[in-house]
Amino acid sequence: MKSRTVWVPVASVALGLIAAIALLRGSCIGKSEQRADARASSLKRDIRELQRSQKRLQADRLRVVLASQQSMSGMSGKNDARESQVPSSSRGSRLRRVSPQERLLEIVGNLERYMSDEAKDGVWARTREQEFEKAFKEESLQAVELVQVTCRTTICRVTVDFGNLRKKRSSATEIGRLAVFKGTELFFHAGDQTAMRGEYYVARRGQTLPAPPPL
Repeated sequence: MKSRTVWVPVASVALGLIAAIALLRGSCIGKSEQRADARASSLKRDIRELQRSQKRLQADRLRVVLASQQSMSGMSGKNDARESQVPSSSRGSRLRRVSPQERLLEIVGNLERYMSDEAKDGVWARTREQEFEKAFKEESLQAVELVQVTCRTTICRVTVDFGNLRKKRSSATEIGRLAVFKGTELFFHAGDQTAMRGEYYVARRGQTLPAPPPL
């Protein structure tokens, strides 16, 4: 029996190979796209989870600040953070026995003791006192008068007469935004509701106010 030779056109073979390669590449590209889509979906989930975590963290920080403001009546950021580090169980038991006004008097008394015990940096203290005096003269603060400013080494007490009880809160906020207070940690003591005067305890730049007494 004689063998038969079958001749296949070269063009047909080439077209078949091209089709096979195209199918293979399409399959690879499809898998790559699927993997890319999966990674993108995973990344989106991670981003959403991070955003939710950030919102929870911001809410927790806000609750801490609000709680500190209520108990301290004006203690600024860094001291709020110190207060929040006290175990919640001990804070709760003590806060039930100590009124906000009593707590405020404890904090002010602690600041006054710190000032009286601290040595005086004569050069810095006088320079800083002059800065406060100049700031209150140059700023247009209606009915507000600088009564006294006393500085030691790391802290100053600025006593202000607001002249108007109805505008005391807004004036106190406006004063706290003056450039002379910028970059400092401060604590404002408004006194009682009938007090015309208020006091700002201001830390030296780069320093912090003394920690409040423990609860």
